[in-house]
Amino acid sequence: MVRAELDGWAGDFAANQSCGDVTVLFDRVVLRHLPRIEAFLARGLIFTVLAHAITRAGV
Repeated sequence: MVRAELDGWAGDFAANQSCGDVTVLFDRVVLRHLPRIEAFLARGLIFTVLAHAITRAGV
């Protein structure tokens, strides 16, 4: 369950990396997704797991 939720979030994160043909700053994407990131961390995931998920999603 966590893997599917994490992969879904990572896909959303990757989709927010661009707006049309403009690349959105990584910092802004992180801020937009900060509540979800904090929720994953509260559930015991670590930043390395999050980084691998967004890498798999194409970031």
